[in-house]
Amino acid sequence: MIDPIRVTRVPALSPGNPGVGSRIGANGSDDQAVWDTELNLVENLAQVLAGADIEPERHDTWLELTNCLILQPQIVSVDEQSERRLNTCSTIEVSHPQLGAHGTFEHQHAAGADLALARAQGFDS
Repeated sequence: MIDPIRVTRVPALSPGNPGVGSRIGANGSDDQAVWDTELNLVENLAQVLAGADIEPERHDTWLELTNCLILQPQIVSVDEQSERRLNTCSTIEVSHPQLGAHGTFEHQHAAGADLALARAQGFDS
């Protein structure tokens, strides 16, 4: 059995992970509105997990599950489409301090009317 350990420093991302950070912003306009929004992917992922009755420990740039798995959401791209529709691409890197400290990541692609909806949909699928 592996004893639970506490992660006290930011885990390094895999060199191949194309993510550029856990906080993003987007702005734009159309004939009816102008918008400017920011999103913290760590908080966004934590909310999606809470909907599945998973309560991770929150850190600035990652989440830690009770089994010591580390989840690091990263934005890859945000592309504005017509009429306030955003396409987003992100990664979630998963690592464990003793089992896989170098981690592995997967991509999520989603679209929505705003950043929070698009990312939540991507994390939930």
